[in-house]
Amino acid sequence: MTKARILIGIGFIIFMLMPCLKVDGQQTPIPRSYYFSSNGNDQNKGTLREPFKSLSKVVHLVLQNGDSILLKSGEVFEGPLKIENNNLKVVISSYGKGSATINGENNQAIVVSNSSQLKFQNLMLIGNGRKNGNTSNGCSISNSKNIQIDQVTISGFQKAGLYIFSSQHLSVNHCIAKHNGASGILVDGTDKKSSRYITIRNSEAIDNPGDPTNFTNHSGNGILVGWCTSVLIDHCEATNNGWDMPRIGNGPVGIWTYESDSVIIQNCVSHHNKTSNGGSDGGGFDLDGGVTNAIIQNCESYENEGAGYGIYQYAGASNWDNNKIINCSSLNDGLKSGGKAAVYIWNSSQDQKQFKNLVFKNNRIINRNNVAIKFDILSNHESFKFIGNTFTGRDSVLVFNQLNEKDLFQSNKWTSLTRGKLNNDEELHQNIIQPSRDLTGQKINAHGSGILYYNNYYYLYGEVKSGSTWLVPGQQWECYRVPAGGIACYRSTDLKNWTNLGVVLAPTTVNASSELDTSRVIERPKVIYNERTKKFVLWMHLDKNDYSYARVGVAVSDKPEGPFKLVNSFQPNGEESRDMTIFKDADGKAYLFNASENNNTMHVNELTDDYLQLKPNYTKILVNERRESPAVFSYQNKYYLITSLCTGWAPNKALYAVADHPMGPWKQIDNPCIGNDAEITYGSQISYIQPLKENGKFLVLADAWDRYDLKHSAYLWMQLYFDKTNPMIISSKTY
Repeated sequence: MTKARILIGIGFIIFMLMPCLKVDGQQTPIPRSYYFSSNGNDQNKGTLREPFKSLSKVVHLVLQNGDSILLKSGEVFEGPLKIENNNLKVVISSYGKGSATINGENNQAIVVSNSSQLKFQNLMLIGNGRKNGNTSNGCSISNSKNIQIDQVTISGFQKAGLYIFSSQHLSVNHCIAKHNGASGILVDGTDKKSSRYITIRNSEAIDNPGDPTNFTNHSGNGILVGWCTSVLIDHCEATNNGWDMPRIGNGPVGIWTYESDSVIIQNCVSHHNKTSNGGSDGGGFDLDGGVTNAIIQNCESYENEGAGYGIYQYAGASNWDNNKIINCSSLNDGLKSGGKAAVYIWNSSQDQKQFKNLVFKNNRIINRNNVAIKFDILSNHESFKFIGNTFTGRDSVLVFNQLNEKDLFQSNKWTSLTRGKLNNDEELHQNIIQPSRDLTGQKINAHGSGILYYNNYYYLYGEVKSGSTWLVPGQQWECYRVPAGGIACYRSTDLKNWTNLGVVLAPTTVNASSELDTSRVIERPKVIYNERTKKFVLWMHLDKNDYSYARVGVAVSDKPEGPFKLVNSFQPNGEESRDMTIFKDADGKAYLFNASENNNTMHVNELTDDYLQLKPNYTKILVNERRESPAVFSYQNKYYLITSLCTGWAPNKALYAVADHPMGPWKQIDNPCIGNDAEITYGSQISYIQPLKENGKFLVLADAWDRYDLKHSAYLWMQLYFDKTNPMIISSKTY
């Protein structure tokens, strides 16, 4: 025997006798690989030549740092593989060419709990299918840390493909989650810090249609991270998710986050995602309720049924604050839902303090089918900044129901494919945001308003709404109220720059039985001038908080700026009267239009010559149509009446009626509003229509009521013009 062979033989004997190596005087276990094959036996040694067979054997192994659990590629192993209370570095992977498969059947494929330092790589996890018996997640990792998922494909599970719960320092790389139900990849927890420091890179969420058993919440998401902090989603793709969500309501999104802090979504693509028939969302990306300090950057969204970028806050979520969307693109998103807009903004909490500080910068938004950006009727917010973006829409580029004086639109490019380039940044500030303030910079407080044109001045009269909003108990509708603040008056020469003339009909706080007490309702003021008596006459709706009083009030003044004095109140024709208006014809005759008979029918009365009383004969119009908020005007010897449906504070479709005389008969025709949100009058209720100096054009005054915070209700002033004999209203909130 040669010396070399003797040395090799001695070395092999030493290796076999020594279970550990010494490093710096410390004994270190030698890493070992445990092999598994469908042709193995659990009584074997777990070596390459004598592999184990069942994954249940893993729980009986005494694992050491650096050990590996290796499954033979091309073979299928019955799951689940369960690892719990393990804090050793262990790799679970395949050996041979290709990947091994763990079949969870109707259960999970991999379950990890209270463990750390595990790495799963080069595996396929399958279940029986979301509609074929499986009721679980594919790979579930809970209360664990320092876990790696690399090159793992997960499919056929009813819930999430990969589910991470209350875990930290996890890395997911090259994971493909497809044909699952609730989500492809889901991060979850119990609070914002329970899941943290998680990276999801180079991964795909494909064709995860929805959970067939979930009828109460969204499902069919691509990658969803919630109740987490410091999460990175990088170079990932989500496509064709959400198409079989079994419910109508809030829906899935390709890649999104909620109730989280410091989430970064970057270099990702989300496209062709869907939602159910009647479902919402189905969008590309979403910063949802309770998100703070998040960034979506360098991402691409296209051809999603919902908005490419959802910016959402829902009631009950923690505050949404300080988020950014930068250097992203959207092409033809909003095909079906999300306001049919590429960018959709929504806040069901209706508290602007809960939804603030967005930076939307250097994005390229193109929607050849519909709107580029839309603010929903529920979108109260504060300090949203849109800087350096390119917005292109089919007709309307921007539709909004709520803008805030702290919003910033700067250096944006706006293009309508039908109308060309638009100068919206300047128009938004001059015509939308700023007109809600008077010349001193204070917010105009004149709701349910009307206008008097007298001696080259426009006088705007409206309800003063201040103080906290409260709900009157025992009502069958949302009877929200604020203390009656009286009637305010503003003056202008151009309908743009307004001087506050103060409260011209003041309420009282010293007599609870007074019709002008702050506990009452004082609304819908309309002022006309009587050339015979030289008096300015104010008609209004007076009521109790529960709407049981239902009267008109009449006040007079020697000057348009008041003060006005209440001289009478009564129920016209002995019937209750709520929403009302006054119309003065060219011949000097004036008429009262008021909703009566429990708002089912409208009455028309001619006023007496002094405008203080009603003549005895009256007409019933729009019988059993339940119309309110009347606004009357005339054009080319025809009279037009625009009303709204009785839906409380919620907006609805306006309708116009036509007559040859104010007393009728009146024929109800159609909706005068056109374009986006015409079916809800652009989120508002029309209160008055003022003729302009240019023949055939009118100014429409409307209120965008915020039922939960009435004093912050916005105004919408629109244009009305005629297409032959048909009045057409275009919202100034639609560009």
